[in-house]
Amino acid sequence: MKIMITGASGLLGRACSNAFADLDPVTCAWSRAQDHDLKLDLTDADAVKAALNETRPDLILHTAAERKPDICENRQDQTRLLNVTATQTLAEAAAEIGAKLLYISTDYVFDGTRPPYAVDAEPHPLNFYGRTKLAGEQVTLKASADHIVLRVPILYGEVETLEESPVTLMLHKLLDPTPVAEDHWAVRFPTYVGDIAATLRNGLPTLGNASGIYHFSGSEALTKFEMLQVMGKVLNLGTDHITPNPDPPAGAPRPKNSQLDISRLAACTALQQTAFGENIGRILSPYLKGNHHV
Repeated sequence: MKIMITGASGLLGRACSNAFADLDPVTCAWSRAQDHDLKLDLTDADAVKAALNETRPDLILHTAAERKPDICENRQDQTRLLNVTATQTLAEAAAEIGAKLLYISTDYVFDGTRPPYAVDAEPHPLNFYGRTKLAGEQVTLKASADHIVLRVPILYGEVETLEESPVTLMLHKLLDPTPVAEDHWAVRFPTYVGDIAATLRNGLPTLGNASGIYHFSGSEALTKFEMLQVMGKVLNLGTDHITPNPDPPAGAPRPKNSQLDISRLAACTALQQTAFGENIGRILSPYLKGNHHV
């Protein structure tokens, strides 16, 4: 099976590229494209169609997106172009050559009032990011009933900079002794990108027959305040200067608890779910040793 990965230079895209490396995937990137990548502007419809016609993939893992809610609110045209228009182009072009598209979506398509959310629960996004991702789902499934939508929550992994994930970004708050109040309102399910990639790789034999909406998530319910407590413990950093903030966070509206019911995916493939505390120390420890710019 020939695999194409969009957003291959991003956090999830890199993990998928590693997990599928034995299949020599076509890795597509743009702003951070490496020599081995296909440099592809997903907002250029003609370039996208030409790339698919030339490479003829069987499965496309579409991980590219604008995924920071506050940035999405302020750059709506740019966000819509990548999250919706480019997704529609890719989904339709894939259908034309008989390829299956797996579109990465988000738990933010839900409002967080009635968790856990089954795959057929009624979406009700609270912010522009969630609305564009929901629109991306709709154009994906409209292009072909054989395409797949995979919703995932907040992601973390082996970042190139701490700013690449809202989870790893919080290390700054551990290293700065200034007293700070951290979100203890929104319940999150931090999800390791390596687990998503491994689960997709495990499920590759059955993906050909899969279609519609699936959910994947880490298994631990943690607020950002609680994530910081875990990070402090595994990194041996003090957390006394961090207090819980029980109020909704500022910025784009977020759901309080958008827990995803992952039973449909679990029924068709082996899931890999590693503990937050097992991963986050290993991922962040290099930033304490002077090997990275913090």
